[in-house]
Amino acid sequence: MPRFVHSLTIVLLLVGTLLPSFSLAGQGEGRISPELFSAMDINVTEPGQNMAPVVLPDLSGHVVQSDHQNNKLILLVFWAAWCGDCRREMPPLSELYRNFKDKGLQILAIDLMEPPNTVRQFKDQFSIDFPILLDVAGETGRRFSLHAIPTTYLLDGQGNLIGKVTGYHDWSSERATKLITALLTSDMEE
Repeated sequence: MPRFVHSLTIVLLLVGTLLPSFSLAGQGEGRISPELFSAMDINVTEPGQNMAPVVLPDLSGHVVQSDHQNNKLILLVFWAAWCGDCRREMPPLSELYRNFKDKGLQILAIDLMEPPNTVRQFKDQFSIDFPILLDVAGETGRRFSLHAIPTTYLLDGQGNLIGKVTGYHDWSSERATKLITALLTSDMEE
């Protein structure tokens, strides 16, 4: 029995050292405190869940792909123009994008099953400057198993799912800024 406990301890120590750094608390380089995630009600996902790139048309009809190669952090925001919380969340997301787009943040707002004209009017009304993609048939929303909107998925630069948050969040808040800064400056890919 003691040998089993000793072996289990070694296995747990090895697993703990192999987990991606974004999921661990601590002061070392590349480590992000779980409190930063919980302050934003973000559910941290199991490490290593790689998501295939999102490929959808934008409002101009050009096909856009989530770019895992040139970004450190990607926010996939599922929303609709009729959704009150989505409407409230867009201005803070725009501010976040303006503050961090040159530091490796990509935001893709994925509209669910609305006509392009409705989405275009919404974009103009809220002066959104990050890409808006159209999921006209809702296939991408089903792929992500959406249950409510707005829902935001956080992916690292390798396309690995970091976390998920549902409902309105003030992405221009101090706690959001701290989390995004930590995610962009950590070495999540190691």
